[in-house]
Amino acid sequence: MQEEQNPLNEILQRYLQGKCGPEEEKLVMDWYDSLGAGREPLSLSSEETSALKYRLWLNIRSRAAGLPGTGSGKAGKPFRKWYVYLSGSAAVLLLFFAFFHNRKGTEPFNADNEQAATVPAIYHKTNTSSKTILVVLQDESMVWLKPSGSIRYKDFAGSPRREVTLNGEAYFEVAKKPEKPFLVYSGNVVTRVTGTKFNIKAYEKDKTVEVEVTEGSVEVSRERGRAVSRRVADLALTARQKAIYHTRSRKLEKLSIVSSQLQPVEKISEGLAFEFSDTPLRKVIDLLEEAYPVSIELENKDLESCPLTASLNDETLEIKLELICRSIGATFYKSPDKILISGEGCNP
Repeated sequence: MQEEQNPLNEILQRYLQGKCGPEEEKLVMDWYDSLGAGREPLSLSSEETSALKYRLWLNIRSRAAGLPGTGSGKAGKPFRKWYVYLSGSAAVLLLFFAFFHNRKGTEPFNADNEQAATVPAIYHKTNTSSKTILVVLQDESMVWLKPSGSIRYKDFAGSPRREVTLNGEAYFEVAKKPEKPFLVYSGNVVTRVTGTKFNIKAYEKDKTVEVEVTEGSVEVSRERGRAVSRRVADLALTARQKAIYHTRSRKLEKLSIVSSQLQPVEKISEGLAFEFSDTPLRKVIDLLEEAYPVSIELENKDLESCPLTASLNDETLEIKLELICRSIGATFYKSPDKILISGEGCNP
């Protein structure tokens, strides 16, 4: 008789992917708090166990930080409440990971070195607006994400590959890094590039996944696990070619397209949202100059490398500049033919 799937496993999978809503996250934490009461064990891989350990630890720290008395006030009863809470949580945490260590042979949890473990930060962006938004990734690759689309990716730092998961439609301009391939997982299709421009359409409700190349070349494969770097691609596409994957038959076909059939990329314009993640200010300014008919000049070269993490939506250019300057401790003013940004450097 086939073993029935524990529904909590599915919730934990979503928790690891950052997809849990408040109710499901509370369920995970309630389950965690009750581990000492003989809860049923779960079937998680060693990688998932490591990721779960890290996410739970961060959650515990954030919950503890939100309790009264964790600031710099007097050490009275509120502080004792926090201390008892964290101590009790740590005890259950150690019990839980001792169980997994004995059962799976994984290393026991260590709060001091867990942040240095191989569990990178996970970023997630969903376009809930009615317009295309521009998401600038850490490597300065750009993703034009269509309405209702979403992308998810891990921190690229320290990883041999840049991996992004897409649901919906997006146009990619990938920064050239031959030593670090860029992979997009969409449905059951994997698209691999080192630097190029292409469009992917992969909505869950659709019966096909489409990959269309406008510049450069890409490799397209049916997903059979994540070890795509060690096998030959199913199809190789160059400019003006597209691949169509049929989800039911798992058939992958290659087509040539004429210029008039190429999907136009929405031009950056007033109302297009920008999503920046540690993006150098120089790159931000270049994108704003493309979006608006204006020249923007940095008076101090030291400003060019200032990192910006921000969501800029339907604001006017003037408000966007105000938000940017506030975040780096700079100011801007207009001259007859350009906008100038001045400041000593990045905020500490």
